[in-house]
Amino acid sequence: MTKMNINVVAYIDMNEAKAGDNIYGVKIYKPEEGLKIKHDKVLVAVDEPNAFNSIVNIIKKVRGEEGEIIDIVSDYRWFEFLNDRRIDFLKDFAKYINAYFSDKKLYLFDMFSGFAEEDISDEIEYGDEKFINSRFNNVHEFENTSIEHVMKKMKYTQNVVFKKGYFPDSAREIDNIFFFVILDMDLYLPTLGGLRFFWSRLNEGGYILCHDYFANCLGSSSVLSNSMKKKLA
Repeated sequence: MTKMNINVVAYIDMNEAKAGDNIYGVKIYKPEEGLKIKHDKVLVAVDEPNAFNSIVNIIKKVRGEEGEIIDIVSDYRWFEFLNDRRIDFLKDFAKYINAYFSDKKLYLFDMFSGFAEEDISDEIEYGDEKFINSRFNNVHEFENTSIEHVMKKMKYTQNVVFKKGYFPDSAREIDNIFFFVILDMDLYLPTLGGLRFFWSRLNEGGYILCHDYFANCLGSSSVLSNSMKKKLA
């Protein structure tokens, strides 16, 4: 954030249940509370046009027409800012798992090079316009990361195993039993591959957490809705 000389004074979330929590020490507010804090810009980070317009209307209703409202998803000038925050969330996701499960081996599967072209092509072939018009329709999305960057956040580095490459091909040599799995692949084919791979390797009483289930144009909800009914056949 210092790269762009930005001082974040508040986070605002339409989900009022999140009010009072914080992100990196900055408090989350309800719209009517957060917008009263002194500021000169409101950065809106949603990639669905109707949702963006609804948020802008709420902002104007609370504070009037004054001040700048920036769509940081569509505005290329903010690409670096977005990527810096995404990397922080990604590496911190693994950081807390590593810290809380200090006696467990942590496997991290990632291409570290963005999305695979074949997975993007599959999503496009499916014909989901929300995906096609979103930022996820880009092989370079999330490519701005590295093993070294993530490893710096790990407390118990001796427990971390990086498996770089396309999943599940990158897991062929692994025959472990897992008790906690997080799938955050975003797209349909890798999410399906993850469920199929880990389902038979899940310890009794273990959990598989699928990120982005409620997202509008990602593969997680589709996989769970369709494939679980077929028992991941």
